[in-house]
Amino acid sequence: MKSKTKLDLLIEQVEKKLEKALYSTHAQKSYRTYFNNIRKYALTKGDDGFTDELGADYLKETYNFPFKPVGRLCTTVQNASRAVELLSSFQKTGEFSKRKKRRQERVPQNLECVKMIENYIEDIQPNHKGDEPLVQHRNTVIEFLDYLYDNGISDLQYLNANHVSDFLKTFINIPRNSRKAKLSHLRCFLRFLYIQEFTQINLVLALPSLRLGGQKYVPITFTSDETEAFFAAVDRTKAHGKRDYAIMQILSQLGLRSGDVRNLKFENIDWEKGIFCIQQEKTSHFIELPISEEIGSSLIDYLKNGRPHSDSEFVFIRHSAPFEPLSCLTDICRRYMKTVKHGVQPGVWGLHAFRHTLASRLLAENVGPQIIAQILGHSNSRTVGEYLHIDFKKLEMCALDPEEVFADEQL
Repeated sequence: MKSKTKLDLLIEQVEKKLEKALYSTHAQKSYRTYFNNIRKYALTKGDDGFTDELGADYLKETYNFPFKPVGRLCTTVQNASRAVELLSSFQKTGEFSKRKKRRQERVPQNLECVKMIENYIEDIQPNHKGDEPLVQHRNTVIEFLDYLYDNGISDLQYLNANHVSDFLKTFINIPRNSRKAKLSHLRCFLRFLYIQEFTQINLVLALPSLRLGGQKYVPITFTSDETEAFFAAVDRTKAHGKRDYAIMQILSQLGLRSGDVRNLKFENIDWEKGIFCIQQEKTSHFIELPISEEIGSSLIDYLKNGRPHSDSEFVFIRHSAPFEPLSCLTDICRRYMKTVKHGVQPGVWGLHAFRHTLASRLLAENVGPQIIAQILGHSNSRTVGEYLHIDFKKLEMCALDPEEVFADEQL
């Protein structure tokens, strides 16, 4: 009888873990196929065990991964990559690593810049929380370098203010906030280039100033009828509907940011006092908010009759294995929102519409800015000013009478 290799034993353990974690039969069968392919690949290389290098070589030679152009990976490559990741994480920790959104990593056309970009990201990393800001910085830098490469500038010593100015012209057709962010990224990168002597002059000083202007739109809000229609669209007979309904109740009544709802843990709920005790993700400030009867009943219904059996410390989790914390609430809720806001472009509004709606309701009830700031978790009451755009009744009171304005001129 042929003895089992180290890789065979590892795959056996991973498959048992998949079954124990309640992965669907289809998912287990799919992963089994990828594991067998990895096993066959290892045999061709003469390896009897699994290493990260083996997994990377398998993906590279079989699927040419990672590769260009930038975009969402096809399902086959995503699953193959996840299969490799499951073997790697289980071998190291005995657990499965958290699933991440898979996108092909952008690579600069001028491969000589790769090391410089890595050094830049390492340099700015202490100033940023999380990976997302670093990804945005990196994408802007690669976009800038690719623009220079396409225009015949491969040596940064020849970079001048005209090249930077021409690149900024590509910002014209992108959203206002994106322009602001990209300009900030570019300023940091140009400063890095000068300090590290990649450029002879400090091009930050020559960087033109973009006048972005003030807020150009009125925040989207829900009317009471739209809110009722929104909740009515949720199928509460299904497990995921009970979860979504509880999430929407919290967003609607408390105006929490989506990240704070997504990160809600059982330790944040004080059932005896009937309050949520939350440290905000954005400001790191602690706030206490009441658990209303509607929120409490929907939450209890979800926990008793909808939530999958899981030891996760997070209240809201995925409803398919692995039962991990939710990574995004927008996609979950937007399908219900579409039944309400038919005439509004999806990119203009999102879960923040609930915060806007709550703020508008409080303003209509003559609640002061400082109280609203405390309820919404703003660190500064002046931030509430953006919600004044939606208090139409009070804006009408500010309207001037043309006859009174021009009365003196007629005299």
